[in-house]
Amino acid sequence: MAQVRKYAALPDLDESPDTYETPDLTDDASTLPTSTAWSETSDTEANPNISRTKLQPDEARSQFQSSRVDARETDFSDRVSSKRRAYVVSNREQGQDGDDYDSEDENESLQRKLARLNREMQEVQSELDKRRSEANGIQAHPEDEDVAAQLAQLSTALDGMRQSQSAQARLSKQLATSTPAKADALAVPESTRSEEVTKETTDTQTLNKVADFDARLALLERQLGITSLDTPEASTAN
Repeated sequence: MAQVRKYAALPDLDESPDTYETPDLTDDASTLPTSTAWSETSDTEANPNISRTKLQPDEARSQFQSSRVDARETDFSDRVSSKRRAYVVSNREQGQDGDDYDSEDENESLQRKLARLNREMQEVQSELDKRRSEANGIQAHPEDEDVAAQLAQLSTALDGMRQSQSAQARLSKQLATSTPAKADALAVPESTRSEEVTKETTDTQTLNKVADFDARLALLERQLGITSLDTPEASTAN
């Protein structure tokens, strides 16, 4: 019994097997492009809507080279119950000496901060003097007077910080010079033994030396404690 084919009744059905043929390879036939040279001429060159400005990597890098992103305490979670903390972007300012000044830098020393504040105050003072000279007798703006008052307060506070730093430096220098001398004075002398001294006498001398060293050490600690309470403000007041 012949098998009934599903598509036997369809018209124009080719029942012959599929055949895939490729042309014979000839020596003069090649699939490579005729020319590998790139030409700047294009059909789109005449289009004025296309910008052909070349990118300058150095100039683009200089725009963001001084920027720093601090994301150490940033909350990147998807929680909505608490206030999320965003990252902080700061810019480094380069001074005339070539050093970078960063107001957000955690490694900035206290001396660098004071120098930066002093420099910024001088810039504000120069700008304020320039605005006053340009006024030429015209009534000054009220905001300029407020800026001058705030600048005077900041200058007073900065002078106090400088005096505090100088007092701390003097105190540290005094401690550095006096502590080794006191430590040398409190050194325990080497115990000398005599063949004629009995064992009981030697033990008694050792205990006496230990007690004397302990007393001197306690005295030194009390002296250092009293010295450490001498704050820079007190030294400045004196």
